[in-house]
Amino acid sequence: MNKKGQVLVVFIIILPAILLVLGLVYDIGLITYTKKQAKDSIVDAINYGLQNKDNIDDIDYIITSNIKNIKNKNIDINDDQIKVEITFEIDGNFKKLFDSNIYKVDLKVTGYLEDGRIKIRE
Repeated sequence: MNKKGQVLVVFIIILPAILLVLGLVYDIGLITYTKKQAKDSIVDAINYGLQNKDNIDDIDYIITSNIKNIKNKNIDINDDQIKVEITFEIDGNFKKLFDSNIYKVDLKVTGYLEDGRIKIRE
């Protein structure tokens, strides 16, 4: 019996599954990295806002200059607390296979002063 080419046939059958897994891993990494960058930008804006009271325009500028594709943004400043809620979209590659290439991300970060120190809560 001639068994030449069996490995090639199995590889060709398994190749699409391997590519799908790699695409998913890439998109998960992209989402994680972008979400971390966005959270860091929000924390920077909150730190700036708590040090420079009532400067909502600068807080807004820090957020919008570092986060792209913002769909919804709410900045709430109270006494010694700043609450930022933001929704933005990340363009992904994996979801293009399913007629959508956008991942929606919601972040809620609150910063407040406690005993003269800045505390951040997600």
